[in-house]
Amino acid sequence: MYAFIAPLELSKNAAKAVLTLDIQYPEAASAGQPRPDDELKLVWMALDPDARVRASGQNSVRVAVSMADRAPFVVSVNNQLDLPKDVKVLRIAVASAALGKQAVVHLPVSVPTWTAKALEVTPLVVGTTVAPDSIVVGLGGSARLLPFQPTTSRTFTTQQHLQIYARLFRPAQSEVHAELLLRRGATVIRRAPLPLTPFEGNRDVLVCRVTMALADLPAGPYVLEVAAGAGRQTVRRMVPLQVR
Repeated sequence: MYAFIAPLELSKNAAKAVLTLDIQYPEAASAGQPRPDDELKLVWMALDPDARVRASGQNSVRVAVSMADRAPFVVSVNNQLDLPKDVKVLRIAVASAALGKQAVVHLPVSVPTWTAKALEVTPLVVGTTVAPDSIVVGLGGSARLLPFQPTTSRTFTTQQHLQIYARLFRPAQSEVHAELLLRRGATVIRRAPLPLTPFEGNRDVLVCRVTMALADLPAGPYVLEVAAGAGRQTVRRMVPLQVR
């Protein structure tokens, strides 16, 4: 199981976040027989730096894995969480009734908050322009927070196009500018200004959404960066990538 979380709706003391889990199913044990549909049970706890539980929750979802063939496949689960600002780690456990197995992951998280006095940028959400080949299921209102399916993968091919999404919370409708940078080591190999649009009519919240082709990039590690500025303040958000 691989996990990614992005706080996207910020307030003074908390944030609403989207959690994405990519759960890998093994090859089917028997050829020619459909897999039984599964029930996934999700339990999560949000811990502060002293390991105290600041928030928690649980949910379950039925997954129609019988539509999958014998080959291994991935189920992507999206869930919406409300997190207080002092949370530093998420502990997530998922149990599969069909497999009789449980997966646990500890996910570091920084919950940004917004007081309307300074610029704040959410973590970058990464997806691709191709519909995921996984089985996607959503819990709660998670489908309403993002315009595309996030991926937990950070390895891509030169044939893929990435989708990048973030929200910028600005102070008092101040002028904000942003740019997208792609670094290889200490060298910036691509740089482009980013268009920003108001989020659902709220001019204090701006949306950054851009598509980037990976064609012609040599194989190796990269860092994708969004740098946003308002007045003398600059906020940077980065994601490491691997191109093969």
